[in-house]
Amino acid sequence: MYREVPGPPKITWRSIRGCRPIWIAEGIVEYGEGPVHLIGVVEMENGKVAKANFYFANPFDPPAERAQWASGA
Repeated sequence: MYREVPGPPKITWRSIRGCRPIWIAEGIVEYGEGPVHLIGVVEMENGKVAKANFYFANPFDPPAERAQWASGA
């Protein structure tokens, strides 16, 4: 990834929640072309990451029928 992306991405973590051994993190990652939302699910064992999955999605406007419930955050 770092060969293709100039410079390391900037991640701003919005929240980290969990309890041993599973942690969930929500954030915004900036690659220089606009924000991308990020969710990370991490499983810890003996103080080290045993498993990790990360999910990325570009921001989008809600469909009209759900716009009234959008937080805008």
